[in-house]
Order: sequence, then structure tokens, then C-alpha cells
Amino acid sequence: MKTRDTSPARPERRLRDHGVVSNAQAVRNDDIFADGLLSVQEACLWLRCKKTALYKLMKTTVPWTRVAGRRKIPKRALVDLAAVGLVRPRRRGADGADIS
Repeated sequence: MKTRDTSPARPERRLRDHGVVSNAQAVRNDDIFADGLLSVQEACLWLRCKKTALYKLMKTTVPWTRVAGRRKIPKRALVDLAAVGLVRPRRRGADGADIS
């Protein structure tokens, strides 16, 4: 007797970070798409970098997806990437010493 397939109706999605998430987790991550998707060229213009640099980031850091066969990057991911690299200036007192 064959056993009945109890897998969910929709298969799990494979993300570009090589992790597997369930559909419920994917729905919770939809806020990353709130600002829209950018093409590779648009993302390069926004970051002011070359394509090769962006492709390296897409292999390691920046999440991406394919839409109609083209790679698309959530703008929120680029904003988050830029925010991580922010350097805050040190405040200095009148005597030139750093203020904590």
C-alpha cells in the first residue's frame, strides 16, 4: 500500500543565500520588497560601483531574486548594506580631546 504524500501544497523556496525557508518565513520577509526591486544596472548606479563589485556582493552579502530571467535586488537590502558601513564622526571638545 502506498503512503499518502503529506508534503505542503507549495514546495519550500530556496533563497540565494543557499538556505531553505518555508513559505510562512518567506511571507514574513516580504517587507524587504517594500521599496521595490532594482536591476543590476540600477543597483550599480545607486551604490556607485561597478558590476563586478556588485556581483561579488551578490555572492556573499546582498540577497537577490530572478524576475523574468533577470536578476533583481531589493532596494531595502542596498540601503541596509550602506547603513552597515556608516562611520560616525568623533565628537571633540574645545581642548581637542574625544568626547564619549
